[in-house]
Amino acid sequence: MPTRLEMTPKTLITLLCLGTATVAGSQTTDELDMMISRLEAASGTENALPIADSAYSLATALGDTATSDYVLMNRVSCLQQLSLYDSTIIWADRVEQILRQHGNYDYIYPTIYIRILSYIEVGKYQLAMQQAKKLLAEANERGSLVAKIYAMECQGLVNSEQGRDDEAFATYTNCLNEIENSGNVEELGSLKLEVATFRIQAAQHIENKNQALAVLDQYSRIIEEFGSSDSNAADMFIEDYRLMMHVCYANIYIDTNNRDQALRHLEMAQDIYEQYPIVEMYKAYLNDARARLEMLDGNYREATLCADSAGTFYHRNNQTKSEIKALRLMMRGLYLSKQYTDIYNVAERILTLNDSLNTQSYSKAVEEYQTMLQVDKLSMEADKLQIEADKLQARQTMWIFIIITIVAVSTIVVLVMKRRRQQERQKILSEQKKLLEEEVERQTKELRLQKTEIEMKNRDITDSINYAQRIQTAILPNLNALKDCGIEGAFKLFIPCNIVSGDFYWNFIGKENIIFACADCTGHGVPGAFMSMIGTTILNDLCEHQPEPPSPAELLELLHISLLQVLNQSGESASKDGMDIAIINYNTRTRKAQIAGARRPTYVYRNGEMEECKGVKRSIGERDYTRETLPFVDHEYEFAKGDTVYLCSDGLADQFGGPTPNGKRLKSSGLTKMLNTLVELPLDQQAAKIEEMYYEWRGSCEQFDDISLIGIRF
Repeated sequence: MPTRLEMTPKTLITLLCLGTATVAGSQTTDELDMMISRLEAASGTENALPIADSAYSLATALGDTATSDYVLMNRVSCLQQLSLYDSTIIWADRVEQILRQHGNYDYIYPTIYIRILSYIEVGKYQLAMQQAKKLLAEANERGSLVAKIYAMECQGLVNSEQGRDDEAFATYTNCLNEIENSGNVEELGSLKLEVATFRIQAAQHIENKNQALAVLDQYSRIIEEFGSSDSNAADMFIEDYRLMMHVCYANIYIDTNNRDQALRHLEMAQDIYEQYPIVEMYKAYLNDARARLEMLDGNYREATLCADSAGTFYHRNNQTKSEIKALRLMMRGLYLSKQYTDIYNVAERILTLNDSLNTQSYSKAVEEYQTMLQVDKLSMEADKLQIEADKLQARQTMWIFIIITIVAVSTIVVLVMKRRRQQERQKILSEQKKLLEEEVERQTKELRLQKTEIEMKNRDITDSINYAQRIQTAILPNLNALKDCGIEGAFKLFIPCNIVSGDFYWNFIGKENIIFACADCTGHGVPGAFMSMIGTTILNDLCEHQPEPPSPAELLELLHISLLQVLNQSGESASKDGMDIAIINYNTRTRKAQIAGARRPTYVYRNGEMEECKGVKRSIGERDYTRETLPFVDHEYEFAKGDTVYLCSDGLADQFGGPTPNGKRLKSSGLTKMLNTLVELPLDQQAAKIEEMYYEWRGSCEQFDDISLIGIRF
């Protein structure tokens, strides 16, 4: 799909203010006229705010309501242009009240329009759509075409932001028809161009590309009409619109594989960008389209660079959705140009941005759901109270009928006594109902406080775990740095199950020896991460404080003893925490190695065959066995250049997936088969291919354990 172009709020608001009725000079003094000129010149900058405040004070003092209203509307638009959206919404509410008191509808509707744009900017689409519908109803009631255009335009923006491009396109088309049929096209020139601009952006995403091209041809004529007018906005933005038009043309021709036309329009857009002072945003749009064209031509590296440039701009300007699209295009270019080493970082960035968007959407959905839940609960309580009141009323009616029957043959005194008793009962019921309402209100407040407290605690816990992930990642070694230490290279596959991992990989570099290890600690998530930190610390201490590094079997035994001491694991009440681990000690001079494992095998590829070096069936920290009952064993190997070994946890072999409906485990046999198909590839390609095969195997199944695998080629 073509990249979505976005008209900036600053452009919209500047057009809006220039298209709104100006202040009559006869109503202002020379000093106020000067302030208004300075305000319009400083529009969109922080300097405009104090100027607006001074101009408003002077206009109010002079009793010039029209000028003060104009200044207030400009102050709201300035806040919007400065991206102060929350302040814009607050000020727009205040200014609307003042303008309605003055009956100044020329400025009321632009102010409401700016507020709706701010709601869209902060992602409050439902509220924006509600206010747009409310504005449309008022516009139809008052017969205001300008307000109707504002309302329909905002509805189109909400649909476009939420990916409903066909609905957005239809809305903009209807809006443009309203302007054309009004017979007032010249006075609505700015609004017509604005709506047409949004329409061509939506047109890129409709399936009928011939219709989309026809829309762009119509837009070209609208630009020419607008450029021939005397509007100040025509001088300011005509080239911006032409550039946007050519980029839209290019995107549509790219979709239809018409490379020559796409290139022609991109070159025309580039010429406009270089000749005129156009904002940097349009450069990002050019890079987006250029990346897609280079991808079409098979120039994947150039496509990657263009997508990276566009993504950098979107990141700098907090345009998260556009940044994700640019990164996805970049990742595709990296894959097709076989730059596999950078794909992981780009994918990780995409996941982070998606998580951020999903977290924001989830928080808003939870807040809306909980509000609805509270309303439903209160409604149910009110219904219960009404049912009880109806039952009570029925009983009262029955008693009244009985009393009336008795009163008919009784004395007036009895009637008075019964009536007093009835009044007392009504008073008691009223007091009980009041108490129930107070109790419902109290419980509602308590629930809201509990909700706020739970959300804060959840946020604090998540922030802490994310920080722990950064610490754990920093501690893990950089295997790429080992190329200068006597081996051809190494790679790692490390996929935590719950942010932080109970798996870890480790290496130690001695004078002639390099020691590698891959461990699977008890549990995963935060408990497993603690165990991985303990394991890493103990291994470092054991190797750094000895003149010669111990053999793998000795290192396993020392690790076992140290872990028991650290965790105070003795007696029947001791915990069962520990780890499964495989260790290899490689001598770079002799090219000989020793391998030992605690319930973890090592896969060795040499002489064209893959063999499994099994570990002892004894875990580190397991108290059922000792050195005497089940010692760890070293296996001797001599490696030639190009031989490869793999150390891993059980997360990959135990992962459910495959073609069966409920999934099945990959198992060691499946892992061995996977490694055999990839062992001859370069190491960086192995890492990317194993990760790709893992996700293909996993499919829709959930990951339930940490995954780690390291490969070393000698």
